[in-house]
Amino acid sequence: MSYQKPEKRENRNIDPNWRVIPVYSPSGERTDISVAELDKQIKLWLFDADGTLRRCTVEGQPCPNKPGEWELIPEAMIFLSLIDWTRHAAPECGVVSNQGRVEAGHLTESAAHDLLVDMCDEILSAMDYRWRYFIFIMMCESNNKEHPHRKPNPGMLLEAMRSSMVDAADTIMIGDMPSDREAAKNAGVLFAWAQEAF
Repeated sequence: MSYQKPEKRENRNIDPNWRVIPVYSPSGERTDISVAELDKQIKLWLFDADGTLRRCTVEGQPCPNKPGEWELIPEAMIFLSLIDWTRHAAPECGVVSNQGRVEAGHLTESAAHDLLVDMCDEILSAMDYRWRYFIFIMMCESNNKEHPHRKPNPGMLLEAMRSSMVDAADTIMIGDMPSDREAAKNAGVLFAWAQEAF
């Protein structure tokens, strides 16, 4: 099944009790739910990086190759601020990102990882959670579509759930590409389009 990226929605409410987003089950069933209600259910939030949490500032380039070539997406930051990361038994948060430009020779594995670390540090700094929270990072450097960790394959999502000891029913993936949607389906977790959630 192929998935089409939805159009970006406008005029979103910044109250988590009133901000309602579409969430899709692995079978494709859509449920509209408030962020506050979703936050009560989810124990593991997984986010794609490029096009979801950050965007490349170099025209015509899909992903950053070095520092200074990216910026956080403001709507993503607003969304992240709606989740109660400080409550008792606070949820886990991770980034699962295809970084095939490593294998293509555009940047090294360590450079790609450092760029993701810088992104997470900036998110935490902006949210004032630097010393109270962390975001774990998983990335796949391979361009091989058969690689088990390259989305739409579910390897990174399954590993994230194993590491966090969280069940699929309590996990959500948020991304902007059909490969993110397919990876969520293959891992048996909930999914939300960044374009609809943010």
